[in-house]
Amino acid sequence: MPSPNLLYTGSHQEPGPYVFTGPVTFSGAVTAPSGFSGTTSIGGANASAALSPVNPADIGLKAWSFPNYLALGTASAVTVVGSVYMSAVHLTAGVSYSNLYLKLQANGGTANAGSNFAGLYNSAGQLVATTADLATRLGTNAGTTGYITCPLTAAYTPSAGGLYWVAAQFNFANAGSFPAFYTMTNFITVTTSAGTTSTGIAAPTGTTPYPYAAIATAAATALPATTALTSVGTTGAYVFWAGAA
Repeated sequence: MPSPNLLYTGSHQEPGPYVFTGPVTFSGAVTAPSGFSGTTSIGGANASAALSPVNPADIGLKAWSFPNYLALGTASAVTVVGSVYMSAVHLTAGVSYSNLYLKLQANGGTANAGSNFAGLYNSAGQLVATTADLATRLGTNAGTTGYITCPLTAAYTPSAGGLYWVAAQFNFANAGSFPAFYTMTNFITVTTSAGTTSTGIAAPTGTTPYPYAAIATAAATALPATTALTSVGTTGAYVFWAGAA
């Protein structure tokens, strides 16, 4: 077994297996690339699947807001024209992202050309990546439903890992027929019962960003270049599924 307080500065593999009879504590940061590539056993039972039954990579993604199999949602999560909807994903430093993904289950309107976009915001509230207009991809009338691929105009590679927000903004000609998101089962709208504060996207501690928000932009036709994440409202926000790859 490795001695305590060892520092490995490069790639290192311990052939194991090792048995830890007490608590295992990492007192410092565990930085990428790192991980456990084999089977994790607890009490002699294989716990790997239970710990992570499905990962983003299993369906060709690099990040998601929550597992796609939990996005069963409801058609009541209808978007408002021009508003910006935000859902947080965890991006990895040094990894290139070329596409964002949304999951829509109702899309009865006709998209206005030049005013439907998706993008990425960093933790400073800066728009760091955006798509071209999505009107053609959204379609007309019955439109496109299910998973929607939203290509970024340029691949984005974050220099720092952490929370980023997938943002989506729709403008449709038919009022009341805007796209509806697939949302987390039993968590459609963002309320205090979902753990948010009354304003902003801060968690109850006030220090950790909350993952869902909405910006009422009075029928704006483009994503704002910057937004103050600490003051973005949760009124009208949805717990919607988003992915990145």
